[in-house]
Amino acid sequence: MAEDIKPHHYYITGIMEQRKYLILIDTGREENYITRELVTEDKIITIEQSCLELPKASMYTEETTEKEIIIGGVPIVIKFKIYQGNENIILGIKLLEQVKPYNLEDKQLTINYENKRVIIKRTLV
Repeated sequence: MAEDIKPHHYYITGIMEQRKYLILIDTGREENYITRELVTEDKIITIEQSCLELPKASMYTEETTEKEIIIGGVPIVIKFKIYQGNENIILGIKLLEQVKPYNLEDKQLTINYENKRVIIKRTLV
């Protein structure tokens, strides 16, 4: 089973709103993502963005939210973009930058958050 896991896909377990979730750490993505099903409508912030040099048709809407997730026993508030996809929660480089220095190893992820070293075991799927 471990052979199926891509090297840039790394799963950990986190707790959000008293429920455990499998979380994908994806170093190939910049942003953090969460599916709409895990966010109540009143917690979604909608931002319409456009570029003045481009036609009005190229205007797009971005939906974001902030959620607290307990990772390795530490509550971390994370800003997410709302997306439709197969993974409930994806954490990208923006989260890893927030917890520098970090070390992504075969069996664990070590992060630093609020001057604490936190070791998070990798979850094999």
